[in-house]
Amino acid sequence: MPRTRIEALLASFPKLADSGTQHTIVEQDNVRFVYQPLDELYIFLITNRQSNILQDIDSLHIFAQVVSSICKSLDEREIVRSAFELLSAFDEIVTLGYRENLSLSQIKTFLEMESHEERVQEIIDRNKELEATEERKRKAKQLEMQRKEAARSGRAMAPRTPSYPTYTPPVRSSVPDAMDSYEAEKKKTFSKYNLPSAL
Repeated sequence: MPRTRIEALLASFPKLADSGTQHTIVEQDNVRFVYQPLDELYIFLITNRQSNILQDIDSLHIFAQVVSSICKSLDEREIVRSAFELLSAFDEIVTLGYRENLSLSQIKTFLEMESHEERVQEIIDRNKELEATEERKRKAKQLEMQRKEAARSGRAMAPRTPSYPTYTPPVRSSVPDAMDSYEAEKKKTFSKYNLPSAL
């Protein structure tokens, strides 16, 4: 269901709900509002008209029990303050759009288990952070000791100058080039036939 549709349904509910009647069901278009007053607020479910109304009423009652048990008072400020706990509990009640058949005590047990697991995970994470901090301190101390030792032994750790690659020309092979051997043969031949100049 798109968000705009949900917002439109939420906006239409106050006009449909009548506080002076005993009925806690209102139908509009293709949807049914099943609601229950909680002091000055309402808790309600939006379902389709084909859903089982008895299951819807039962679901609404379990939602109302959860809100009453988690929130110290049933005013808007307290409900907003407890929003994450309420959402976790609602997530236990309805899974993938289907209601789980759970009692209030089972929901509380699941929430306590989740909060216990979260606390254990927080402790594990905190211990990992402390171990990492101790490891950093140990490494820093070790580096400082190495620097002091190097300074004491007279070979202070001077900063390294960066080395850049240099170009070295390829080594000339000892085998004569074909052109060079041709020139050498030509000189030999000419020097053989060259006559000494006149004396």
